[in-house]
Amino acid sequence: MKALFFTLVLALFVAYSPVTADTTSYEKSVQPVLAKSCYGCHNAKVKTGDVDIQSLNGAPSVAKHADLWEKISAKMRSGEMPPKGLPRPAQSDIATVAKWVEEQIEAVEKSTPAAPGRVTARRLNRADARASDSTVPGEAAAASAESATFGCRQ
Repeated sequence: MKALFFTLVLALFVAYSPVTADTTSYEKSVQPVLAKSCYGCHNAKVKTGDVDIQSLNGAPSVAKHADLWEKISAKMRSGEMPPKGLPRPAQSDIATVAKWVEEQIEAVEKSTPAAPGRVTARRLNRADARASDSTVPGEAAAASAESATFGCRQ
């Protein structure tokens, strides 16, 4: 009974995992739009604008190339790409690509730990220094004699 329950839970987890959903979403809705509108000029051979969209392979590439994905989305929404004279994708397709890019970038940002900021080294004041000196066993006598001057010339 436990094995059946475990198998069922595992199957549900795999079926509804975010990676599977993202890959499926990319392959079914984003990649066809890019293939139809972008791959002709932005592939490994031509690399117009030094951009190879064809080599970007879905959700895993968003973490490495987030700036490029944002640029692709922005240029499609603004109408800069594809350039005039080439067929434009439908507005619904552009919206799908933009939404997918936005969701993937948000997922990457959420999974990336925040920077701790500036770490400041804390110096001990005289009272803390005396307290720390006196807590070391066997060093209390030497520390009390030395802490009277505390490294200062008299």
